[in-house]
Formats: sequence, structure tokens, C-alpha cells
Amino acid sequence: MTGNPSSIVVFTIVAKNYLAAARTLMDSVGLHCPEAVRVVVLVDSVDGYFRPEEEAFSIIDSQALDIPKINWFHFKYAILELSTAIKPYAIQHLFQAYGAERVIYFDPDIKLYSDLHLLNGLLDDANVLLTPHLTLPLRDNRLPGEIEILRSGAYNLGFIAVRRSEETFRLLRWWQEKLYDQCVVDLKQGLFVDQKWMDLAPGLFDGVVITRRARFNVAYWNIQHRILSNDGERILVNGEPLCFFHFSGYNPLVPAVFSRHQNRYMMEDLGLVREIVENYGRELLANGHAISSRWPYAYSYFDNGRKIPELCRPVHHESSTIMDQVSNPFSDEGFEVFLQVWNSPARKDRGITKLAYRIYQMRGDVGTVMPDVFGRDYHRFLKWFTSSGKAEHSLDSVFLAPIESVLRQAILSAGEGAAETAPWAASAAVGGSGIAVNGSGPAELIRRIHQSRADLQHFYPDPEGADEIPYLAWVLSHGSYEYALTALERSALLKKYNDRTSKIAFHNRISLRVQLQLVRHALRVKFRAKHWLAGLSSTKPVRKHPAREPVAVLDGKPVSSTVNLVGYASASTGVGQSVRAAELAFKSSGFDPHIVTVQLDGRWNPEDLKPQAASVFYINADQSKTVVGVMNGSRPASLPRIGYWAWELDTFSSEWKPAFDLFHEIWTPSSFCTSAMAKVSSKPVVSVPHPIYLDQISRLGKTDFSIPEDSFVFLCAFDMLSVFQRKNPLAAIASFRQAFPAEKSVRLMVKVNNGAADRANLQKLVDAAAADPRISIMDACLTRGDQNALLACCDCYVSLHRSEGFGLMIAEAMWLGKPVIVTNYSGNTDFTNAGNAFLVGYDLRPVGPGCAPYGADQYWADPRIEEASEQMRLVFEQPALRSKRGAEACRYVRTALSPERIGEIVTERLRGLGVQIPSPV
Repeated sequence: MTGNPSSIVVFTIVAKNYLAAARTLMDSVGLHCPEAVRVVVLVDSVDGYFRPEEEAFSIIDSQALDIPKINWFHFKYAILELSTAIKPYAIQHLFQAYGAERVIYFDPDIKLYSDLHLLNGLLDDANVLLTPHLTLPLRDNRLPGEIEILRSGAYNLGFIAVRRSEETFRLLRWWQEKLYDQCVVDLKQGLFVDQKWMDLAPGLFDGVVITRRARFNVAYWNIQHRILSNDGERILVNGEPLCFFHFSGYNPLVPAVFSRHQNRYMMEDLGLVREIVENYGRELLANGHAISSRWPYAYSYFDNGRKIPELCRPVHHESSTIMDQVSNPFSDEGFEVFLQVWNSPARKDRGITKLAYRIYQMRGDVGTVMPDVFGRDYHRFLKWFTSSGKAEHSLDSVFLAPIESVLRQAILSAGEGAAETAPWAASAAVGGSGIAVNGSGPAELIRRIHQSRADLQHFYPDPEGADEIPYLAWVLSHGSYEYALTALERSALLKKYNDRTSKIAFHNRISLRVQLQLVRHALRVKFRAKHWLAGLSSTKPVRKHPAREPVAVLDGKPVSSTVNLVGYASASTGVGQSVRAAELAFKSSGFDPHIVTVQLDGRWNPEDLKPQAASVFYINADQSKTVVGVMNGSRPASLPRIGYWAWELDTFSSEWKPAFDLFHEIWTPSSFCTSAMAKVSSKPVVSVPHPIYLDQISRLGKTDFSIPEDSFVFLCAFDMLSVFQRKNPLAAIASFRQAFPAEKSVRLMVKVNNGAADRANLQKLVDAAAADPRISIMDACLTRGDQNALLACCDCYVSLHRSEGFGLMIAEAMWLGKPVIVTNYSGNTDFTNAGNAFLVGYDLRPVGPGCAPYGADQYWADPRIEEASEQMRLVFEQPALRSKRGAEACRYVRTALSPERIGEIVTERLRGLGVQIPSPV
């Protein structure tokens, strides 16, 4: 090795979701360049997700770098931009901190396959060493082509090596100056993060050497010109030993795709390269990729837990004095300033905010379809922004409120029932954004969409000829949702589609139309779930509605605003609580809910139903025929009848499919349930979550439950009437004992309801806890108030379930502001995330025998005990973190799952079934 071996530093830059890649890279550096100091710069917060001291490399927090206004530097850039913008600052820091003579940077998704002798030899005569993207022309029409390479930069900055010299420091100062404010992805302005700037370096600075050696930086962009072989001991590239391979765009969880950044090769086309990539994928998984890839990016959120709109981070460009006013933009003060700037109108005479207009300016496809957002496309854009735009950009409710207010007022002024076509369709008559676009009808609309999208041009190159039918099918399915097409536009385009398909053979015509309907149905389910999830954090004003005499009719029968809620209302179980909680949601929207109690054995009296009213049956599919069947046609079939079902696996049992015919539509508590049922349903299936509100909490304290007052208490609670294996309480005991082998101040309480229903499994629980006096089993049926008091007494709630349809007690604990440790799977993932909960990874396993009603060959999650124990220690040892997530959990659930929010969802569903909707006052 040339030079002083101890003076080499090899580093990479990652957010913590790339930790597995960093481990894999640094393992290879340790093997092939053991004399190098290995460093990972973390542009993120650890937040307890891993222990830096246990890694085989040093970790430097990016906040420790010498960067002016460093909080703003981290705020103004998205994750890719930030990770590249700090590169010259990190290099300078490593020269100073380690006294290094040479600093080598590799992207984290690189792996070394041989030593760095040749590379270091090249640095003897260079200040900076670069590798070009291309060394030969590309001779096909695949992506990326030479134009795309030209736009992103001649040299790939996934690798750069530098030698200590005055010229190097001069280059670093210039590079820092350029990247401080201009390390962005803005191809229109000729900028692509740190990489595009380096095109200038060979002309501006001495000693910038470009090596064209095939062994360096093999990747998807140059693999066409690299021939890989194996001589039995080494991997060769074009006959010489491979030094390092760059796996850019590869994800081991999507193993068939070589790189998501290209369409030139699928994995099956690659021979030896496929073997190399798949071996790399196995290393990533062994280093924890499946878990760490889901870890949240700390700088995606304000300190108060609100999501930062990615496209709007450079707020300082809109308000030039803001960086001087606020030192920390992530703080509560920064949030308020940011909110004030971005919620202000872009134009005084229109309701489009600065944030909305910036997103519009950054979305060329939207701008092409809606070129006049302050004129004829105004209402179309408002609708797009609050639906598809909201979901696509993960916008928090606070940034939607001004536009939603304008939109609601527009709908009200257009008249009741006009939400689908007015004011957008109404505006078409005066040159608005309906089907008459510039007087050219739907043809002009779909032409604009096509011109705005390179992907559509690639897949449908001849939209008015050979590709017309498939392109129309795309517009009527995916495009309809992405661009918020109105009912009139969809109708006109569907007519055109039918006209075109009528000219082909009958059986092909029928097949195409059936396929279109299936795709549209699947997308309807997907987008409703997506928009609902994006809107979980939305805050809307509480409106109180008076009861009102019925005026609506369904099939000639008046349907009142009284709604029958039929279920196990007297049962102290989750299904019982679901119907009791629903009452709050209906009342919040002005309905008159009437509870009809069903006994646990299915007995009830249909005469208790209020006449001329819709009925919601909080009875699962397996009991629906038994319960609904006793009505025997005693009520008009036209009166709306809704089934509220939960199901805990991702595949719905086919034996209960006939139960769909008993109802007009099915409601479920989560998108997980909706997805499972929609696959087999003959009726609409929609997500209507449980409303969460704890109205009864008794005054019992820890000592009333035989818990020492000064102890830290983890609580796990479940009902034996649920499947014991699914609730998985033994995992909570195992995790607790692994996490706390000796601490005397920590307690685990396992609360059991209806223990007598399964004495064999109750005994298993008692036996598992017997060896540890810190674990107590409470087998008791508490009142609602006492149950909530127990929940309020605990310091952390634990649910290591294998699957949940919703996760009612998890949500109730969050409502109380408790930190929760939960399996990151199934229904609870609608409201638990990395910002408001402590998530535990899992492996999918067969259910196995003895778990009826679930099939033995179906699958559910098996939470990882080691991860759960780590989360328990994290909650116990870091009070600030548990308080922060508990507070965010409380805010999130009280907003997203409030009775008022769920009442709004219920109102819209019942409106479509002809139920009289109470009028607001």
C-alpha cells in the first residue's frame, strides 16, 4: 500500500434506514482494507433504534459538522439532498479529526471485492479521483440513456477519493459554497445534488483525475460495458479483479428488480451479475435490512410530530428573513412560522396557499393538465390537492385546512348533493375544468396528461393509434384518481372507450371491459384506503346537528336519521365495546342511534328495531346469518342494512362469502380488514374505524391493583374469548424477562378477561409467570371505568399480537398518552407508526392447527422477541423519548379517531344509502 496505511479514512453517509447497507459496506472495507479507519456519518437521530457503540465502525452525527446555521441546513434539504450536501463538510471534518492523508467516500450501497492498492496508487499523483458514469456509448433506447446521464452528471459521486493538499482544500471550500444552498434535485435548472457540480471540477482545479478502469464502480449504468467472470477465487470484470460494485436502486425485498432506476435489465437477464446481487441481498438481510429499512427519518418531522412537506422545505426562499428570526426550524416556534408562511395565500384574490402553489409548480404533470389554476382550473386543482395531492405528498391536516375551507364553501354554494359535479362541472360551461378543455373535449384532456408524463409516453407511445385502447383504460383507472377527473369527464371518456372497443371481436371486447371494471374496483378500494390513511391526522371542526324528521326515501320508503346499532352491547369484550363506541360517532353527527342488544348466544328480538331506519350490525361474518336470519323478512329489504365486520388475517374465509348477500355494504375497522374482504366481496367494503373516547375512568390507582406505587409497569391485556395464540401474551412475558433479568422496580401485569373460557391456556400463562414475582396475572372482569383506570395506571402498554383487526386497547392506551409497544402488522398499522409508537418487527408464519376459526395454512405475524425486549428497555431507560411518543400518540388518536372524525365518515356512507342526513346548525 502506498503512503502511510494509518492515514486512510473510509466513510459513508446514511440515515438510519440504510444502516444494514452501511454495515455491509464496512464489513467489506474491514476485510479488504483493514488498515483504514471506518466512519459512518449519520444524517438522522439514533432515537434508540440501535446502539452506536456496538457497531464495527465509528459514527459521527451530522449535527457535529462545522456548517453555518446547521439546524436550517438539515431542515431545508430532503433526505437525498442532505445526505449529499454534507459530503464536502464531512471530508473536511475527517481530515481534521483524524489527521488523515487520504479520505475515500463510498455510497452505502457499495461493497468492496478486492483491496484498494491500485486506487491508492492513483491518488499518489492526484488530488481528487473520480469515476465516470459511462466509458462507452449506450446503443439502445432503454433508460437511463445518455441524455439522462448528461442531466444527472458525468461522474458518479457514489465514489470520490481525495488526498490532503492545498488544492484539495480549495476544491472543498468551493464545493461547500455551492452545496450550501444549491444541492437540490432540479433538472430544469441543470442541478442534481452534489453530483452535477463536480462536472466543473476538472476544469477548475488541478489534479482532478478520472479513472476509466472497469474494476471501479460497476453499476447498472455501465453494466452493458462490463463483462464479469469468476476465476474460482476472484470476481473479474473485463479480465481484472473487481474492486467495488455499486448496487444502486437494488432492494432485497424486491428481488426480481436489478435496480429501480433503470429498465435495461431484469435480474433474470444478468447471469453472474444476478448471483453477485443476490448474495449481496442476503448480506443486507443478515445485517438487518428488513427491520432497519422501516426506521423513520427524524428530520421528516417537526418536534411536535407534524410531518414536514418535503417539496416545501426551502421556506427561506419564500421569506428571506425567516432564518434570522428562528434558530431551530424544527421547534414549535419554527413550526408556527412555517405554518404562517405556507398557509398564506399565493394570491390575495384566490384561496390557493403558497404551499399548494409551490407543489403545483414542482409538479410538471399537474401543471400540464391544469395550466390555469387561478382561472378555469381553479376548482379542479383544489379537489386534486385535497385528495390525490394530500395522499401523494403526505400532507398534514394543518396545511390543508385553508383550502378545505374554500372547497367546502364552494360545495355549499353549489347546492346540496352537487359535490360530485359542482362546482367543477358547473365551471365547464364558462370555460372551466370540466370536459370542455379549451373547447376540445376529452381528447385535449388526455393529450395533455400524456404529454406531461415520460412514463406514459414510454408505455403508450402511440396514444391515438395502436395504443389508444390501453391508454384510455389507464386514464379511466389510474389516471381518473391521480388527476381527480369529474363524473362528466369519466362519462365522456368511458363512452369513447366503449366506442373504440366496439370495433373489435365480441369476446375480446367483453374481456377488456371486464378487466377495466376489475381494475377500477381495485383502485377504488386502494385510493379510499390511501386517502383515509393520509387524512388520519386531519383536524376538522366539531359540528353539532339536531335531529330532524325524515324526508328522504329509498325505494319509496322513508329512511329516518334514527339508526339501529345492533350488537353485543352488554358484553365486556372488544365486539361489545365496538358497538358502544359507535354510538358516540353517530351522536356527534346528529344521528339518533338506537342500540339493540344481541346476547352472546345470538338471541335478540327484531321487534326492538326502530322502524323505517337503517341498521348497522356489529356482528362478525361468521355470526351474521344466525343473527340477521331471525328477521325473516319482517322489515323492508330496501331499508339500508350494513354489516360491521372485523377479520384478523389477510385472507378472508370463503365459507362466509354468502353473508355478503345479507347487507347493502360492509364496514370494517381498518384498511387491513378492508383489503382482505374486498378481494372476495360482492358488495362495497369500506374502512370505518372505531371511534376512541374514554368517557369512564374510575379513581383506582396502582395500589388498588396490588402494584407498588414506585414501580414501572408494563401492561398486556386480552380476552380469552379471542384466540389465545393470536393475542400471544406469552411473548410479552418472554420479552419482559429477556429485557429485565434483574431490575426490581419493573413490573409486568397481564390482564385476562374471561379466563374461565380457556383454562388450559390460562394455566400456561400462570406457569410462564410463576418463576418471576415481578409478573402478575389478573384474571378478572372489570367494569369499564376500572378497566380504563388500570390502563391509566400503567407506564407502557404492550401488544405483541400475531394479528389484529383493529387493536382497540392499543388505541385506547394511546388516547391516554401512553407509550405503546406493538407488533408492526395488521389493523393497528393504520394508527401506529414510528413517530407515535414503539414498533416490533415480525416474521410471517403459518397459523398452524388448533387456532379456529383461522385456517392452519393461513399466515400471521410472529413478533421478534429480541426486538420487543429492546423496545421495552428503550421505553424504560429513555423517559424523554417515551414522553414524546406518548404525547404524539395522544394527539394522533384524539384527532384521527375522534368520534367527530368517524362521524363524518359515517355520514358520507349513509348519505349514499339514502339515509336522511341531519342538517348542520
